[in-house]
Amino acid sequence: MSFGSTEEGKDIIISVSGAHFNQSVWSAIDINFHFVNSDMKFLVFSSNGRTSKTQLVVVQSQIGVLYLNNANARLDNCSSIGANISRNKTYLKVNNSKVSIISLHTKHFYGGVFLHVTSGFVHMANVLFIRSESTASLIHAVQESFLDFQNCTFVSNDNVLINCEGSNAAINNSCFKNNQITPDTKVHNLIRITSGMTIATNSLFLENTIFHGGTVGILHGSIAVIQKCRFEDNKGRGVHVENSSNILITNSLFHRNSATFGAAIAVKLADDNQNKTNTHTNRNTSADSNIYLDRMIKNAFSVFDTQSLTSAKCKILSCTFVGNTAGNGGAILMENVSLALQKNNFTNNSATEYSPVMQQGYGGAITLLRCETKIDKSIFDGNEAYFGGAIAAMDGSLFISSSVFTGNQAVKVLMSIGGAICHIQSSYSKSGKMLLSISTSTFQQCVSNQGGAIKADYNVQVLIQQCTFEANKGDKGGAVSFCSGKIVNSHFVFNTANTSGGGLLLQGSDSQISVVGTSFASNVATSGGGIYGEDTISVVMKFCSFENNSAGFLQGAEFM
Repeated sequence: MSFGSTEEGKDIIISVSGAHFNQSVWSAIDINFHFVNSDMKFLVFSSNGRTSKTQLVVVQSQIGVLYLNNANARLDNCSSIGANISRNKTYLKVNNSKVSIISLHTKHFYGGVFLHVTSGFVHMANVLFIRSESTASLIHAVQESFLDFQNCTFVSNDNVLINCEGSNAAINNSCFKNNQITPDTKVHNLIRITSGMTIATNSLFLENTIFHGGTVGILHGSIAVIQKCRFEDNKGRGVHVENSSNILITNSLFHRNSATFGAAIAVKLADDNQNKTNTHTNRNTSADSNIYLDRMIKNAFSVFDTQSLTSAKCKILSCTFVGNTAGNGGAILMENVSLALQKNNFTNNSATEYSPVMQQGYGGAITLLRCETKIDKSIFDGNEAYFGGAIAAMDGSLFISSSVFTGNQAVKVLMSIGGAICHIQSSYSKSGKMLLSISTSTFQQCVSNQGGAIKADYNVQVLIQQCTFEANKGDKGGAVSFCSGKIVNSHFVFNTANTSGGGLLLQGSDSQISVVGTSFASNVATSGGGIYGEDTISVVMKFCSFENNSAGFLQGAEFM
């Protein structure tokens, strides 16, 4: 069945105002329409014409209550209370149509899909969904549709709220609170974008429960911008990204979220040849909106002030992460990602659920698996893990500039390493040398069993330039422990090691290490107050100074 005007080739126009919907009846104060359908399989309009009181009777069908095809329609000040339809049915179906839904109040909906959109444009404003449950998703868009949400609220609903497949969505000034996805649900995101574009702005995601995925899921070749949003007290990560093209998250807050890994953000990207995003538009319904969305996303991606960061697939700018907890990556977990972080603040995040079998306890703020990562102008304060109090990097390369690490710690078990940063090679690594480059950054009061501030593994090439290490503490290597690389024009002061290397611990057989233009002052250890060298190492030292370093019985300045 399809809607059409009595004159072929013209769209019908439907306006419904002040309506109340239940399972089979709509009653409205005012209904204006230009078409009467007599196909009893789908729906029947029964009307006296344009009168102040018109009764609209709808017969249930496989399609649902209302079906709009090739139409322009507006629903205004309507409500749907207690609708209950079969799990394979759709309540409101939109095909190749432009629809505005204004001030819709939906409560206790149960069954299949509330709104299904195919190749259409739907604008929703001041819409409320409360205590509803869909066996599939409340809102489902396919085939290059466009969904536009303005000032919408979703509270205490079950299962997927918005599912866009090959479609685009804009979410603005909306709130998602206390919704949940049950463990046996196949789709694990409250909002799911697959092979499309989305932008979320000024929206709240609060106290939602997602057992396996995330509040927002960006999947399979999608492009996404999340800006000025707040993710707080969610059980399950805030943003879940998998095999997508480009992700930008800016000026957002992630507070007290919890998950198995990456409580705020978890990203796993595929190879470039798999990251093909479907951004074609349906010219009859959503072309203008999709062009506008594409322009907004391109403008958002231009905000980075360092040109070298713009090539990253995932960009996080000016965000705050506070009190997030996970098994790995208390705030963020990244896998196979080119990542850029700039002007972010990470405070009191933790990954302290230790399990050697599950390989948990890595990265109080961030865990990186086989990533190329650039971090600039960021602050890490009071983060905690077993390995890498602030950052744990496994394989890949990590570049840090102009950042501050204060009071981070990795101390929970005897083998804990890297109070601020640990960079290690994983057991399944296929790569050779990895790079850890840190410049113009400060590390203060960080604590770990080995490498109070930094611990780098044997295959990690380290370059530290113009950095300050102050009052860090470790059992071995009060500030830094590494095996191969170079330290230039840096300062080690007031660092402490219980055993060896108050400032710097050098490890590894046949390692090549150089220390140039660096000062060591007032560092303390049992052996090598300033520097301690283990194994057979080759060290070149030029233009370095040692002052007031102390050791219990072996060389206050250096021991090699």
